[in-house]
Amino acid sequence: WQLWDAELTTKLEACPIKAPRSFRFSPTDTRIYLNDSSERVVAWNRVTGETKALFGGSPRRIEDISADGRQMLTLRDESYVLWDIAEETVAQTIPNDSARLSAQLLPSGSGILARKYQGLAIYDFQTEHWRQLPPENFRGVVWGRQVAVDGPLNLLATGSFLHNISLWNLDDSQLRTRLHGHRGEVWGIDISPDHRFLASGGPDRAVLLWSAEPKPEASEIAAAFSLSDAVFSPDGKILVLHQSKSGNAVIYGLETLQQVAELAPSMKPLRFSRDGARLFAMSGSAM
Repeated sequence: WQLWDAELTTKLEACPIKAPRSFRFSPTDTRIYLNDSSERVVAWNRVTGETKALFGGSPRRIEDISADGRQMLTLRDESYVLWDIAEETVAQTIPNDSARLSAQLLPSGSGILARKYQGLAIYDFQTEHWRQLPPENFRGVVWGRQVAVDGPLNLLATGSFLHNISLWNLDDSQLRTRLHGHRGEVWGIDISPDHRFLASGGPDRAVLLWSAEPKPEASEIAAAFSLSDAVFSPDGKILVLHQSKSGNAVIYGLETLQQVAELAPSMKPLRFSRDGARLFAMSGSAM
């Protein structure tokens, strides 16, 4: 795994944890949480270089960190676990029927959004119940980076095998609109931090940048490659695209919609630190 600077041209640091399975930044970016091959969660202080084992419990994956940095969501075989990071204790255990692929904390902090094959579900921390969203609404949804959530816009965006992007109300799961423009499956989407744009791409070699509502319109980035991931920088000025075949990460400036840099192959998953100063990427078993 590797850390890159904000210009995306210089590799900064190598992680001391070998072959981590998943990772998340803390809100201050001084800590990076990883789960290692011994199925424990480790905090790496990238300023001091120190590592500390926080808790075990056989987590398969770190799913999310709350915006205030106090809680962590991890996945086990039959449950999600919500941890109190400071106390290093379990705050809540959420049942999982193992059909759910991945999950994230809702921006409001009220629950979890979980992805399933051909469907989505929301868990409410207060009622302690899952709410299955109508599966017919999400027919053809592709998983991975193909679900994006925007709290301030109350927006859930999903990519699809059906060559479109659907925009839903996050609170009641009602369809707002569908965006048509791709000639193939939509494999990667992301919403810009300033809520102005949505980027999408897939195997049709079209990378589309959609303008904000109420009438979304698309501009095409001259990428000419199949895309499997898309992520905006926190300041909304940079869009990083992951090529599905070569594995390269290609960086575009949104002001010009032109390529400004390209990183080495096998750089996925891609995540920015919260301040946008670093890009976190995987390359084989190194960071």
